Amino acid sequence: MKKTLILTLAGLLVSFSASATLIAYEGFDYADGSNLQTFTSDGGSGWADSGWTRAAGGSQFVTAVSSLSFNTLLTSGNSISGTHSGYNRNMTTNPLSGIGDGESVWMSFVLNVSTLGAASFSDTRAFYIGWNGAGGNATNAGSMTKAEIRDYDVGAGTYTIYAADRNNVASDGGVTLSLNQDYLISLRYVNNFSGANDLLEIYSIAASDLGLADPTGASATSSIGGYNMNRSDFTQVGFSAFNDLTANVALDEFRVGQSFSDVTPIPEPGACALFIGVAALVWSRRRRLCN
Repeated sequence: MKKTLILTLAGLLVSFSASATLIAYEGFDYADGSNLQTFTSDGGSGWADSGWTRAAGGSQFVTAVSSLSFNTLLTSGNSISGTHSGYNRNMTTNPLSGIGDGESVWMSFVLNVSTLGAASFSDTRAFYIGWNGAGGNATNAGSMTKAEIRDYDVGAGTYTIYAADRNNVASDGGVTLSLNQDYLISLRYVNNFSGANDLLEIYSIAASDLGLADPTGASATSSIGGYNMNRSDFTQVGFSAFNDLTANVALDEFRVGQSFSDVTPIPEPGACALFIGVAALVWSRRRRLCN
């Protein structure tokens, strides 16, 4: 009986911890105030290299003392922030391997922009994050898909993110956000093998969409579908902040997965309660056997 209870508990633990499958995750759980380029340990999971490589810029993103947060999204570690730099990292798994025509790959991250600079700008790239590398890296032949910050309105304290393709063509409509707030941003890339144009969607996730299989109309959306990338792999991810626009950008909870729920994990109260209940039963049973 004792062995059966222990095996049951172990099974519940495995089930609880493996409730979502990520391709790659980075929580930036590094020493406070350290430069991102100096991290040589394999932080996070699902990465093929030992850290982020700086690809562009004269300054560094550094770790902040605490994690960014969004509603009930699972978070850990610290976060990073900076003004002018670009970084790349390689994934162990090709996210497009094994998916069918028209299926998706998802990315998410928590974003907070605290400073816009001294002037307003329109249609000028200030920051982007996406697949296949950061700006300034000669080996990536241009970023493939990305979310870009293009428009500032310093007077209103707002900025706008757009979906953009590898030719830096942005969507007609964007999602306008406010300074000094944590937002959960999700990217959905649909790779059409049949020759049709691929699709990139950017979501500013609503709290009510956490825990769902897909985001709903409650999440603000920007999308672009005017380019066929004709690629079968995403091996690298990256982000870049530009020198001529002095926005201060903070990032955290970077995830790549093959479903929306993979990249927006939340606690599972039912599983937690069941696990705690069985743990208590095992402890009680063990005390009886030992007495």
